[in-house]
Amino acid sequence: MHATVSRPQLSSNPFPIQSAAGMAARMSTAIIILAVIGAFLLPPAVSAGGVTLEECIRAALAKNPNAEATALRIEAARATISQAKSAYYPLFLLSGDYRLSDNPT
Repeated sequence: MHATVSRPQLSSNPFPIQSAAGMAARMSTAIIILAVIGAFLLPPAVSAGGVTLEECIRAALAKNPNAEATALRIEAARATISQAKSAYYPLFLLSGDYRLSDNPT
């Protein structure tokens, strides 16, 4: 009697690039979590007067050192994608030269 063991399928791409939608969903989740945490980190005088969700998000992002780093990583990834796509387009070079001389040829 033989037992069959199923193995998970491996992706053909060893370096999967996450979709923009998946990255946006994780960023949205992180912003909401940071907003909730930020609401508790605000001074009591501010939270007693009422704080909007936008103020909580701004405060959380201002205190989060990873937010700017994440934005820069996303920008770098987009630049890398643009650079990779450029290999598919033809390259055109145009060169010219103009000379003026009193020497008759």
